[in-house]
Amino acid sequence: MFETNKNAGNLSRWVILGILGIFLVFYRHFALNIIYIVFAIGLMLAAAAGVYGWWQAHKAGKDDVIGLVSSAVMFVVGLWILRNPNSFDRILNMIIGVVLIVSGANWLNTNSHETGNKLMSVLSIVAIIVGVIIATSHAATNWVATVCGFGLIYTAITGFIAEKAFRE
Repeated sequence: MFETNKNAGNLSRWVILGILGIFLVFYRHFALNIIYIVFAIGLMLAAAAGVYGWWQAHKAGKDDVIGLVSSAVMFVVGLWILRNPNSFDRILNMIIGVVLIVSGANWLNTNSHETGNKLMSVLSIVAIIVGVIIATSHAATNWVATVCGFGLIYTAITGFIAEKAFRE
């Protein structure tokens, strides 16, 4: 009766990614605030789900105090981000920087014990250095947002082209 286009969801995904990429490149502050607000709302919803899970466990006679406390912490952090999304920039830099430092160190350790590939060692050291720069620089948020924006634009364009090329 009704014919649906299975690829319509994929095409809209590429358009949304492209728009988000454009906003991250040209309207960084606005795009980051929207991302932080969505993240904060997600944290608060996860906290509500955690409290509901605690309530269900409590009714069944099981006390999950850690679940309740972690839900409260998630709610407070979400509320804090929602109240002042700009303050999350510094924390985001630290998270990304620490992840890059730990990942680079792990890659370097794994590479030195298993393959000894010089290129992998260099890339691991670069990841550690970039992680330190991002973790210690407040301006790194703009750099990361711009790089991510260009990455999203590239992904959207190539995904859209691939969708059109392989659909036919």
